[in-house]
Amino acid sequence: MNILKSTLDGCNDLFLVVDEKCQKASMQFFSNTGVMALLCHHDHIIHLANMTFASEKQHHALVLLKALFDHLPSNFHVGLLYSISCQLECICRKWGFLKDILPCITFAIFIFHTFCHQWSCQLLYHPCK
Repeated sequence: MNILKSTLDGCNDLFLVVDEKCQKASMQFFSNTGVMALLCHHDHIIHLANMTFASEKQHHALVLLKALFDHLPSNFHVGLLYSISCQLECICRKWGFLKDILPCITFAIFIFHTFCHQWSCQLLYHPCK
């Protein structure tokens, strides 16, 4: 099921994470502004990526997913909980990113983060639906 562009734009506008103008950490004092981690369901770290930009970029998530699938069997299926999964899946489908592993990923949004998303987005990405 596809989500309307207006819905995705509405979700995108709600998040400070993807706002390049909003800086949470000073680049003047810190070389890394954050860390993105790929965790298993036991909360053990599988891979880490240092973030060196003012805002979260989706290429961090793409690289982490690629690194994960490099070590998994080709028929392995992964459930991905990410605060902006709707945006990540959309760019993957639109630009052909991770096209060889995309069928092996089920995208979902953290339960508490879903309430910040548009209703149609909640219907598709809420983990309990």
